[in-house]
Amino acid sequence: MDAIDLTSLFSSATKDTIVYLRYRAGHPAGSEAIKEFEAAKDWGKGPDEYIGHFVELTRNRRKELVLTLFVHNRGETGALRKFNPSVGRLLEAKILTP
Repeated sequence: MDAIDLTSLFSSATKDTIVYLRYRAGHPAGSEAIKEFEAAKDWGKGPDEYIGHFVELTRNRRKELVLTLFVHNRGETGALRKFNPSVGRLLEAKILTP
């Protein structure tokens, strides 16, 4: 699979941009992450699927690209999540609304 160019994909994204993401975490899910996934099972998405509003695309102190979303299908009311393709595996990313 070709690498997803997050910089290009999110070049014109705003806080109103809704994103679909498939991401396999680089570390096992903790108990809080499991509870948040269970609370949002009514979305009908798998544990590696996320739908949420774009927050930001930044680089961490190691210069790795990190995507932050306010994910709606986690917890009872949503939750901020950071996705680092250098740690986990980004399987798919789509902008649902510009």
